Amino acid sequence: MVQTLSDEVRACYQHTKDCARKAAAQSDPTMRQSFLDAQQGWLKLVRRLAAAPELEGN
Repeated sequence: MVQTLSDEVRACYQHTKDCARKAAAQSDPTMRQSFLDAQQGWLKLVRRLAAAPELEGN
């Protein structure tokens, strides 16, 4: 289970990077903000996963 959660955290961080890259590539401010909002959502999920009791001790 711990390995799976670590993999999930890693995948979420990758999504945050992807969102940031896509936001930077946007010329439309609305689309840019949408990607930045998505990035924030992924960061919230990462924080929740990282705080999961299964990850303590890693």
